[in-house]
Amino acid sequence: MSMRPIAGLVIAALLIVLWSCAGDDSPPVSPTIATAPPAGSPPRGAVRITYYGHSMFTIETPGGLTILTDPNEGIGYRAPSGEIDIVTVSHEHFDHNKTEVAPDARVIRGLTDDGDWAEIDETIVDVQIRSFPSYHDGNQGDDRGENSIFVFDIGDLRIVHAGDYGGDAAFEDLATLEEYFESTRFADVLLVPVGGHFTIGPEAADALISSWRSRLSIPMHYRTEFLSDLPDADQLAIVDDFTAGKVNVQRPRQSSVDLNAGSVPEGILVLEPQPE
Repeated sequence: MSMRPIAGLVIAALLIVLWSCAGDDSPPVSPTIATAPPAGSPPRGAVRITYYGHSMFTIETPGGLTILTDPNEGIGYRAPSGEIDIVTVSHEHFDHNKTEVAPDARVIRGLTDDGDWAEIDETIVDVQIRSFPSYHDGNQGDDRGENSIFVFDIGDLRIVHAGDYGGDAAFEDLATLEEYFESTRFADVLLVPVGGHFTIGPEAADALISSWRSRLSIPMHYRTEFLSDLPDADQLAIVDDFTAGKVNVQRPRQSSVDLNAGSVPEGILVLEPQPE
């Protein structure tokens, strides 16, 4: 496992200033600026989330663990170049399972070789990783199969990566989630697909955020100017389709955010994708 020294970050401070100064009524702007993730480690006790593009993020924990979610390669986004400890794969489609980008990492797959849901519940260093069964479409998997939602509990901070969630009423019911997680709030931070076509779109994402009582939502799996070599990519919505008309949207023009449990801002945070 990689253990990184704790260091203060100028970029993290700049991000906080930008967040606090942004007006709630700022108009949405399409992502056009490529930004590299900040160097060094997150501030003491913070969790850093960095967006690379599509559904690919890294999550860096206070214990020095780096998790990579749904890695892709060759569709327009760069993969992280640093040390990766764990890779999670929500389902086995080519734009979500390029584990070769982190050859030395341990891979945790949300689906079994037979395409059934894996039952994941384990603690590694300072993060508990669990999976929650869902579908890749609104037709109980008949169109695109199964999908696993990954839940990362890091201390008192819960991050949920919805993968290619396609919508199914049974799994949008908070009571069902409470049975699994014994919590009235499913996500402090929800990494949610908003592009439609392959997954839920903007309206369904709004409903999911409300149903799951997510505090901070970070959109993913939408069309950008960088996305290429993905069939039907032109059918995806852009992130502005999701943020349009909302007043609680922040766009700090960065790819990363540092968060602490108990001080997670409420609303929507758009992180910048990183092109190849």
